[in-house]
Amino acid sequence: MACANHRFAESRGRLQRAVAHLIAAGLMLLSSGALAQRSYFRIYDQDYGLDVGEIVALAQDNDGFLWIGSHRGLVRFDGRNFVPWGQDQVDEVVSQIIHGADDDLLIRTATGRVLRRVARGLEAVTGPDGQPLLAVDSLAFDAAGNLWVTAAGHLSRLDRQRHWSTVDRGISADEKTFHVFAAAADIVVLTDAAAWRLHGSEPAARLIGSKDLWFAAAAPDGTVWLTTHYGDGLWRIDGAGVHRLERSGGRGMDMRERDGTLWLSLDKVLLAYGADGSVRKLGIAEGLPSGGPLLVDRENSLWLGTFVGLIQFPEPDTWQWSESDGLPSAHTYAVADYQGTVFASTWAGLARLDPAGDRLFSFDAAASVFASLCVLDGRGVWAFDRDHLLQWRNGHFEAIAARDGSALIDSCALDSNGTAWIATTAGLLRLPGGGLPPQRVDLQPPGPVDEIWSDADGDLRVLDDAAICRLRAGAGATALREDCHSIESLVVPNSIASVAPNRTWIAANNGIFEFDGEHVRRMPGNHRLAGGIIQSLTLARDGDWWAAGAGALLRVHDCGACEAGWEVRETPGLWQGLPGNSAILARESANGDLWIAGNRGIWRVPKAVRAGPEHAPRVATVRAGIDAVEQPLDETLALSPGAHRLELEFAALSFRDRSLLRFRSRLAGQDAWSVPSQSSVLQFAAPEPGAYRIEMAASLDGRHWSDPPVARRRAVARGARAHAHRHGPARRTRHRTRQHRHARGRCRARGSRSRRAAAPDARNRQPVRPARQRSAFTGLVVAQRPRRACRTWCTDRRPRQTLVSRRRAAPFGAIANRRAGCATATGIAPARAAARARSIAQCRAPRRREPRRAVAACNAGWRTADERGRRRPRFRCGPILAGRRPGEYAPPRGRDRRAPGRRHDDRAGHAHHARLSVAAYRMIMRLHRASIVATVRA
Repeated sequence: MACANHRFAESRGRLQRAVAHLIAAGLMLLSSGALAQRSYFRIYDQDYGLDVGEIVALAQDNDGFLWIGSHRGLVRFDGRNFVPWGQDQVDEVVSQIIHGADDDLLIRTATGRVLRRVARGLEAVTGPDGQPLLAVDSLAFDAAGNLWVTAAGHLSRLDRQRHWSTVDRGISADEKTFHVFAAAADIVVLTDAAAWRLHGSEPAARLIGSKDLWFAAAAPDGTVWLTTHYGDGLWRIDGAGVHRLERSGGRGMDMRERDGTLWLSLDKVLLAYGADGSVRKLGIAEGLPSGGPLLVDRENSLWLGTFVGLIQFPEPDTWQWSESDGLPSAHTYAVADYQGTVFASTWAGLARLDPAGDRLFSFDAAASVFASLCVLDGRGVWAFDRDHLLQWRNGHFEAIAARDGSALIDSCALDSNGTAWIATTAGLLRLPGGGLPPQRVDLQPPGPVDEIWSDADGDLRVLDDAAICRLRAGAGATALREDCHSIESLVVPNSIASVAPNRTWIAANNGIFEFDGEHVRRMPGNHRLAGGIIQSLTLARDGDWWAAGAGALLRVHDCGACEAGWEVRETPGLWQGLPGNSAILARESANGDLWIAGNRGIWRVPKAVRAGPEHAPRVATVRAGIDAVEQPLDETLALSPGAHRLELEFAALSFRDRSLLRFRSRLAGQDAWSVPSQSSVLQFAAPEPGAYRIEMAASLDGRHWSDPPVARRRAVARGARAHAHRHGPARRTRHRTRQHRHARGRCRARGSRSRRAAAPDARNRQPVRPARQRSAFTGLVVAQRPRRACRTWCTDRRPRQTLVSRRRAAPFGAIANRRAGCATATGIAPARAAARARSIAQCRAPRRREPRRAVAACNAGWRTADERGRRRPRFRCGPILAGRRPGEYAPPRGRDRRAPGRRHDDRAGHAHHARLSVAAYRMIMRLHRASIVATVRA
């Protein structure tokens, strides 16, 4: 009975473990999608705001903006927004865009017009006769900044001193020039019969003779590539001579050289000619809608303009293999490299990639090998087929023993004697070596073995669902479990890594755990992982470890007793051309290439492209608005007294992996940097008077920030609020006393403007006049309204009933005076409340006492019985407190026992939430001997 229970428990544990594995794999399958393409790319089309038809030209300026020439004019792209440019100056196809020295950007239209980008649009470029250039065929800037132009079959040059000259340099007079291209320090001229190279002041050198030459590209080493518009003409010209290459038919559209690879765009396909002679082809079957213009940006990404949108390859040298490339299934879960042969484990079988072949995986469906694999460096590769245990020898698998039932490989390890141990689903095998057959191990106490590994001390350890034990080999084919420790906190262990003596990491479905020889604990760095499931831990070349799982791929370094337990050193992603949620296992080969298995197939990230961003992106201001009204960026912004909302939008001009971007901002000289976030928009509601310098910086790695950051300076004229904040605590009482003293005699005669003299400024004792304050940078200017109309205060005859002072009301609302017609906002109110601060409250002071709810009703703007026929008061006052919307204001703790937002009802049965500031509420309650009746006029 005990044996039966043990077998039942064992089978149940296996079933639970298998179900957990299937659930984990299923979740990853659902969250990803197989892409039939050889390199990852993203496309910007109409769904992203790019609705311009076919794209025919691409360029990038010094700031980093991308410029797009299309069938609907010129468009600027900053990574988020596509902004039409110069729509009033050009309403036709932009056929070419070139960028030269001094950030000069020129465009050529389909009709041959040439225009230059300026701050607010485009302007025409004039020719030798002083008239706008017309009927131009081609443009190019050389390395010195000179402009080369072909028009009407002739070649001209505009130097940096703006002098025009006609160039022939020995080019045959019988040939008409059509196209001109920059080639490093040289210029390549294409005529109707040949290609010529111009170097310095030397005579033109003939490269090749051919008709229909259309495009040229150059490498930094001086190699020149030429191709025809139609046909199959493609040439490489280097120091060894002229080399003719094969090219598929189609219409040539553009050509660019990138890191030794030539990218040739045809109307239906994109070809890549490697330095080793290999040719890659991406077409409609791989997801490309068409060919078009090419661009290599400053981050070395490759851009392709198509008939329907803009395509970006973040890293085109990162490759993907899927079912169309020989894999039996695109859903892979393991990859291994043994002596140059790459093995891929898929859910449909095992495939291998021969490096000497045609870069395609091979899979024998008739004699399929199960995908579970054991790879031990120096010993070999083992796997099962339907009937045998196989070992990889001389480029193929050979049977070495019979398969035990339905056994599959779980893991394997080498002991200190060099003996191989393989844990299978049917038990434990030992391979003594020397050509001896595998031995089935009699394990005591009996039970399954999920993982077997050799720790840093050379001892073998085994793991199952319940415990970690030391494995001691006995005489013959026996082994004993000893020194066992429970692992109840783990959920389905997946992989083992022995990182240090008495320190072992365990990858499980609920994170990474550490076993110190006695206890198992969940490592504190798990909160930094993108997903909870960690499928694998594999050794990197430098002693670090690769951790891969659902949504996570990172190389970590064991830092011992540090806070997280590890230090993250590498996180491959979109920057390396690897889409998200692609990794189940990562394996680093001997040459530094990274092989990744996941639900998108097999990926290879070359060593040369593994490095992440090491620079900070440039930041530019792309939009400014005042009260939702767009403002020009090339002029100083002017903020009028009635405007209360300023919005600035910045762009970090990095396109390769925008998920890495983080922004921080500050007011220079006053505030520390803000907490980094993904938002690039700053909003200011009712900005406080004063002069500020607003800085915005961006980073891709959290260490390197834009230096210097983009800065916009704004000057805000002195107002009531700034005036109050400039006074220290020792001067507040004297300031309020002066206000009360000046106000008493000025409110007695209503409408007497002669008694409302301009109030002196508290700092320089001079009358305040309308002012405009500018900054050294392009920034914000706030025009100031004279304060004499807003300086008067209305009081009752009794001093103790004086209304709220400017100092108390300023931080919470806006103060206005009805008779002066003033509406100066002096507080941090929401934009709508501050913009509507022109309303005035008429407050009356009856001699008899009224209930408290009349006070609240007055402040809420409801009429009470005093407004409907009772005796009119003798004096009037005019404060207005712009309250916030419900829920936007919470009074400081300990300031008032009674919350200002308490619900009140008026005598007419209306209900209203009176949102009052603490200072305003206290002021109202001081008027306990009088009721207040208010009418708020919006």
